Amino acid sequence: MNRLEYYTRQKDSWDESEIQQIRSEYETQNLTISQMGDIHKRTPGSIAYALKRIGLVTHNTKARGYPEYHDSELYSEIISKPKVKTEKARKEKTDESELEHQGEKWEPLEEQQLLNELEIGMNTTSIAKNHSRTTSAIRKRIRYIVYQQYTQGESTESLSKRMKLSEEEITSIIKCYVTANETKQIRKEQQKDNKKIQTTLQTVSNQPILMIAPPLQTEFTIVKTELAELKTEVLALKKMIKHISTLMESVYEFESA
Repeated sequence: MNRLEYYTRQKDSWDESEIQQIRSEYETQNLTISQMGDIHKRTPGSIAYALKRIGLVTHNTKARGYPEYHDSELYSEIISKPKVKTEKARKEKTDESELEHQGEKWEPLEEQQLLNELEIGMNTTSIAKNHSRTTSAIRKRIRYIVYQQYTQGESTESLSKRMKLSEEEITSIIKCYVTANETKQIRKEQQKDNKKIQTTLQTVSNQPILMIAPPLQTEFTIVKTELAELKTEVLALKKMIKHISTLMESVYEFESA
């Protein structure tokens, strides 16, 4: 059994081919979790947990070779290694064991475990505990799987049997996803239209008026001249009115005296 630094793939995602490989190694080749860990460069504990997720063992501690792994120096090294946690994580996790995987990406291996648990009739509370996630996260993933399988051609009747949900629930889930996707598409189209309008308005606002309508250039010049003359006449009229007002005030003051 190697030291901890040997297991360089500990945090790598599990793909379907590797899942099938560990299934064959455990069922057909009768390898222990330590032997499998050395092959995959994952710790024996990680292998044991994977075997539990795909339903080959009822608990990770029941995996072949787990007692030897538990008594090994590698196990002591792992449990003695301090776990770094952020202050935010410490505040938010009221029950660390229950929320250990909350917010983490769902891997194919874990999703298959979820399907296996649904198939044997486990409730969402028990499933959530197994996955170290909240019940709402489990329900959300179930709805996601339902819609994905439906879009890939699986019937509502088949989904109802496999996911342990009524056909009405299956139909409702699909309808919600379809509505959400349609709304999302409409918003995208509206954003595109708004962007086009803004671009057009910006282009127009940056162009001189005479460039927009060249045939009206002469008429525009005439109107502009007439407006200038009118403005001059208005100013002269305002001066005249002000002068008359001043004269009237003087007459009023004279008569009052």
